[in-house]
Amino acid sequence: MPPRKSRAKKTNEAEANMPVLTAYCTKLRRKVEMDQIELVTMKNGRPAAKGVAKEDPSLSVFRILSKAEAEELAKALS
Repeated sequence: MPPRKSRAKKTNEAEANMPVLTAYCTKLRRKVEMDQIELVTMKNGRPAAKGVAKEDPSLSVFRILSKAEAEELAKALS
């Protein structure tokens, strides 16, 4: 019998370099991993990350970041 092919998703380089961020989802009432991460600046100048929950892409999540986290995320996204 021939060996089975792997069914694991093949990730491209952009997904491999994407940092793993978690944020609290109020609808699911727990922390979830973020997907489609976008770096934003709030009105008061604080950096934040905006994205969707990996488990349910219809839910958006938001996380306030420290300056160090924002710089690290900016490097990873560019």
